[in-house]
Amino acid sequence: MPIPLSHVAQEFTAYRTSWGTDHHLMPLLRGLATTGEVTDRRNLAGHVTCSAVVIHEDGGSVLRIHHTVHQRYLFPGGHVDPEDSSLEAAALRELAEEADVRADQVEPLPGPFRVLHIDAHDIPERPDRDEPAHVHVDLRFGFRARGPLHLIPQEAEVSDPVWTPLADLTGIVGERLRAL
Repeated sequence: MPIPLSHVAQEFTAYRTSWGTDHHLMPLLRGLATTGEVTDRRNLAGHVTCSAVVIHEDGGSVLRIHHTVHQRYLFPGGHVDPEDSSLEAAALRELAEEADVRADQVEPLPGPFRVLHIDAHDIPERPDRDEPAHVHVDLRFGFRARGPLHLIPQEAEVSDPVWTPLADLTGIVGERLRAL
């Protein structure tokens, strides 16, 4: 069963309440809702995806993985599956699938840091999958490792898990994590 639009809207509202930014997100969410299920990857107007931003147990770095399709380092994450009970559960499932990190090995960051960022970005056309260009609206959930993590990448999609120092992490996520 897909995650209801009301649940997605609650996450967006909580994010806006916490950060007071990104006012473009609610109209974007409403626009996606008019074209189909907002978490359904078949919604080619765009759809919600989820990522896990995991801070190392020492607090000094964050986990990123090399995505083989996009040929760049990203946070572990991806599409919401029908069996996911929540958006946060989708991020945790993707973390387990891509880096072999279980939900009990991390803990959610507190308060506003639970959803660190919502990023809308273009995904290029994938002729190999008969998939046109579309938009991902990615909810980036913050977690802290509860101890040492033994990272095993899912070689079909990702490789080379690395701990990026917070000082080297650019953009909104880096700014917010350094403020923790």
